[in-house]
Amino acid sequence: MKYPHKSDALLSLKRKMTSLRSGNDFRLTKEAILRIHKDIHRRVYIEIDCLHVNVSASGYCAWLHRSVSKRAQIDKILGERFTLLHKRSEIRYGSPKIHKALKQESVSVGKKRVGRVMKEAVLKARVDRV
Repeated sequence: MKYPHKSDALLSLKRKMTSLRSGNDFRLTKEAILRIHKDIHRRVYIEIDCLHVNVSASGYCAWLHRSVSKRAQIDKILGERFTLLHKRSEIRYGSPKIHKALKQESVSVGKKRVGRVMKEAVLKARVDRV
């Protein structure tokens, strides 16, 4: 079988439909069937995509619902600070001068981190050569 997980998804769909039909005087509406089918269809394609990139489906789902890391949160705050310093210098400060300005303000940040965050924020120093 080309996609082994596809059969598991179809079995899951059948189980859901039989469990919904087992209730007394309950008729499965067309919308409910389509909603269940879309859910299963999405899961099958997620599993197939994960197989192609050699990642587990559970790992992908965990990554998808994971909150933002502390480092990313701090980088966002630093990026805002770098943008402010960059604009204040009339776009003349690059990462070395931004690092030096932060050091004078007693903010402990590495040179490489300043460079990386500035690159992510697309902040470049304007160079005027005559």
